Amino acid sequence: MAKTLYNYWFMQFDFPDANGKPYKTSGGKMVYNSILKKNIPLGWDVDHLSSWIKSDKTGDWGKEFKEGNYTLQVSCIRGADISGLRENGKNSPLNRYILNKNKHKILSTFDFIIEISGGSPNQSTGRIAFITKEVLECFENPIICSNFCKAISLKNKEYFYNYQLLWDNIYKNGVFFG
Repeated sequence: MAKTLYNYWFMQFDFPDANGKPYKTSGGKMVYNSILKKNIPLGWDVDHLSSWIKSDKTGDWGKEFKEGNYTLQVSCIRGADISGLRENGKNSPLNRYILNKNKHKILSTFDFIIEISGGSPNQSTGRIAFITKEVLECFENPIICSNFCKAISLKNKEYFYNYQLLWDNIYKNGVFFG
């Protein structure tokens, strides 16, 4: 349903206008955009996905056992866990211990985890999963991403699902291999 809605609103530009009618097919004003080489709704802009990002959280691997200042117990999400977060809910994250000063790396609702290393000739890096309240409740410890991943937080949480759909579109169309 989300993909269909995305297609109508952001590819065909038939989002509801001020009267609740499909914008483009109801005569909404369109202007040519030289970057996209197509008409887009008047007042819309073309920008990079990176402009939506407020901050990033680098991954951490920590230690296997409590040792010295490594005392904060966390569950560490790896690239191998991304499909479990996205599809079947089955994960086997490792319990690790990180430095207390790195607690800013703990993931929150509306964060995204992006695999940045570990791709193969058949699978690009760039797989993404998002964190919801329900995801956080699946783990007994706070979660972080491993050092083979990076987490990002958006400036505006209202863009959360749109960001996910845009990223998935880029990934599925092989842009990351390019």
